[in-house]
Amino acid sequence: MIRDSKPKQPSPKSGAVRKGATLKGGSQPRKATKNATSEKTKRPKKPKQKSLKSANASNASGLLKHHRDCIQSSLTRIRLTKLASLMTSSLVAVSLTLPMLLLLVVSNLQVLSAGWQNQLSVSVYLDVGLSDASVAGVEREIQQMPGVSSQELITPDQGLADFKSFAGSDLLSLFDQNPLPAVIEVVPLAEHLENPQFALNQLALKLKAIDGVEDVAVDLQWVERLLNYVSLAERFAWLVGFLLALAAVLAISNSIRLEIENRRQEIVVIKLVGGTDSFIRLPFLYSGFWYGVLGAVIASVCLILISVWLSPIVSDLLFLYSSDIDVVYFGFSDLLGLFSFSVLISVLGAWLAVYRHLGEIEPE
Repeated sequence: MIRDSKPKQPSPKSGAVRKGATLKGGSQPRKATKNATSEKTKRPKKPKQKSLKSANASNASGLLKHHRDCIQSSLTRIRLTKLASLMTSSLVAVSLTLPMLLLLVVSNLQVLSAGWQNQLSVSVYLDVGLSDASVAGVEREIQQMPGVSSQELITPDQGLADFKSFAGSDLLSLFDQNPLPAVIEVVPLAEHLENPQFALNQLALKLKAIDGVEDVAVDLQWVERLLNYVSLAERFAWLVGFLLALAAVLAISNSIRLEIENRRQEIVVIKLVGGTDSFIRLPFLYSGFWYGVLGAVIASVCLILISVWLSPIVSDLLFLYSSDIDVVYFGFSDLLGLFSFSVLISVLGAWLAVYRHLGEIEPE
């Protein structure tokens, strides 16, 4: 047999081939895989702060857009129902104007009574025929008494002249001598007049104990009557204001209830698509807000016009009574309080209507 002298080719399954494959082709993929795994483990994770901030920003913008839409829709509905909205706002204005006028009158009466109360005086009548030295001694003793602000001496001659000018007759000329005594008008300190009746009575008792004083006159009943009338008027004004504010709340509540009934189908559709009660409630609250603003504007205009109309009459009346007290009118703080109270009672009426009737509307 002739043997093939051609050398045999190495088999692919031989060790050399496996070794070469292992050295050349097997080591590189493993190293690359290992490096990729290490890079993946070392790579830091990105924080999610940006996504949270963007979500919060989108929620805030959506909430602001919803408020803006509610404001526009409520204004549009008020424009569409001009007569009904004007009547409702006028009722709110009337309920605010009347108590504000009463409180204005009470404020002026309090200022006037305070001015008269600070001008209270005690008339001290001295003995007839008292010498000038004795009168001066009584004056010094009164001046040293605590609680005395000032004093004024009216001599018998001055009293006679005042009587003649006031009475317009000469009756005292029938007397041989002037029968009028000297009088000292004592004005107490204002800080001692927190309780005028008690303070003046105590002062009168001290003045009566002075030698040379015949009588002491304290005329305080008319001031007490005036103070009682002012207190009664103030309570009456607050009572009227409370009742009219309650009527305004009920009127706003009834108007919002009618608006809810007119939009029943719309509310049902919104609830079917997942709208919450707070989402549905907001437009009606804005409607109550605009009712309050419009009512406050009408009330402010009415109060200013009434003040301008009555100002000359009140000034002439004070001039006849020789009073230098300034009349109290409405200021910026009063009008700001009027706006705040009007909006408060209007939003309260709207909230009561929504709270009472919105829950009754449910999808079938």
